[in-house]
Amino acid sequence: MTESNPKTDDALTAEIVAFRDNFRSAILATVDTAGNPESSYAPCVIGDAGAFYVFVSLLARHTGNMLNQGVVSLMFIEEESSCSNLFARRRLVYQCSAEAITRDAESWSVVMTQFDERFGKFMQTLKALPDFQLLRLTPHSGSYVTGFGKAYRLAGDELRQVQAIGPDNLDEK
Repeated sequence: MTESNPKTDDALTAEIVAFRDNFRSAILATVDTAGNPESSYAPCVIGDAGAFYVFVSLLARHTGNMLNQGVVSLMFIEEESSCSNLFARRRLVYQCSAEAITRDAESWSVVMTQFDERFGKFMQTLKALPDFQLLRLTPHSGSYVTGFGKAYRLAGDELRQVQAIGPDNLDEK
């Protein structure tokens, strides 16, 4: 952390977790095999070790993109109606690897129980559809922006290391 930021890593981590946990869906950024970008969204749940899970249709382009490319960027962004400045909306972005979880995997039923609890009876309909696929999205880096000049890089175990981004470290990964 830099001295210009009065928050501790623990306080920022707690703020990030609270912000993230307010969302029931994430904005997805994927890319197809030709390099064409695709933006979309999907309802999600948070699993073990900070992984995200989405239950998505194989008919959706973003699903094929994630399965073929193995990567996705997730974004959680403050609602326009509740922000004080549209140019400085609070946002949390994760760069993730994506992998399919088969229906016969032990983790499938555990995660689907979370979907049932979070999204209710409608999940019974979706689970019966053969084109729906459970994907685990494992974050490997991230960023959190809280306003002008208030940007942080997330790294380390479960992305709990927080580093202020400033003019001297813009390009660091």
